[in-house]
Amino acid sequence: MTLMCQTHRHVDNITFENGNMVNCFLEYWRSSGHQRIGFLYGRYEIYDGVPLGVRAVVAAIYEPPQETSKDSVQLIFPDPQEVTIDKVA
Repeated sequence: MTLMCQTHRHVDNITFENGNMVNCFLEYWRSSGHQRIGFLYGRYEIYDGVPLGVRAVVAAIYEPPQETSKDSVQLIFPDPQEVTIDKVA
């Protein structure tokens, strides 16, 4: 895998409405060393830190069913919570 810079930025700043939320998400990785996928839900705001700046404000992280390891993540389908998550979002 090769990482490359994006041609155009998507956001210039990210803020979490609840710091505990991101800590809970990261705790899985800290304790196991395994990769994890989470979908970020929230909104965009103007960010005054740079010209034409955009800030993402994350209100929730949804972790779909998944099997993880140190090198990979595989989503498990179907997700029994998909309809509920889509309604809440």
